[in-house]
Amino acid sequence: MIKYISILILSSALLFSQTDTDRPESEIAQADSNYSKWDFDFWLGGANAELRRPTIEIEYGQNQANIHKDYFSSEFNENNRVLGKIGFSNYGETVAGSGYLKYKFSSLLVGNSMGDTEELLSDGTVNSNIWTFGFNMTDGYGYKLADNFYIMLTHGSGLAWNSVSFTEENPSLDSSDIRRLDLFEDGVKFGDRFESGIKVRMIENLGLSFTYSENLILPKHLFWHWTLGKMIEGTAHGLSSYFVSTFVDSSPALVPIVYFILHNGISYGANRLKEDNMNWPSSTTAPLIQKNFNIGITVIL
Repeated sequence: MIKYISILILSSALLFSQTDTDRPESEIAQADSNYSKWDFDFWLGGANAELRRPTIEIEYGQNQANIHKDYFSSEFNENNRVLGKIGFSNYGETVAGSGYLKYKFSSLLVGNSMGDTEELLSDGTVNSNIWTFGFNMTDGYGYKLADNFYIMLTHGSGLAWNSVSFTEENPSLDSSDIRRLDLFEDGVKFGDRFESGIKVRMIENLGLSFTYSENLILPKHLFWHWTLGKMIEGTAHGLSSYFVSTFVDSSPALVPIVYFILHNGISYGANRLKEDNMNWPSSTTAPLIQKNFNIGITVIL
């Protein structure tokens, strides 16, 4: 599946790069001069965005919880997860008539990993049931292949609050694992999340999404340590966005792909550093991480 999606993305990029070379130089120059202004207005939801539209997304997929093996010797059972988002989405062309799009979706979210915590599994794994509430910002670039048929490559991030419960009285757990789980069950836990996705808008009011997401749940929120890590990660994202902006004019067909790789690579790499140290670079402890593969439906009102 990933191979075919990659071929589709690269083919679209080559098609649009060829189309752009056929445009008159005067038209390209005029469009380029308006790009920065359009970009600023777009993120503010200004008049140059095509439309700021109410949007609902429902995602369903596989959830795998995990705590780093240095802190937790048992394993979690895979279960299913449903996630709903409601907010506003923007679709706008980077340059009028170019076929290259910029996308933004700001939303509130609620989700549940549907593990049965009353079920004692024969293989000794732990079931988890996690309710998640929060907000998310998704953005990216893509291609307009036809009227109302878009392919968007996206990166998203947000903050979430989580209510966690696990299988009770599991005889396979030792005392240290039980104490570790108790840290997450004690109250509502703060965390942050990121998602990487491909969104396909097929008709005016309907689309599909294919996403990989991670939800980091912190046993304790250490604000200043967390802030330091987010500042470092945010700086990396800012530098990546600046790098992409340097070739928006010269190679617009590559912008969606490079933006997608850089931003999702930074978020994924940052989470690998946090797997055994939730507030990297500060020395703390391990978070609970949910890793999810989802397919979703998008309704654009």
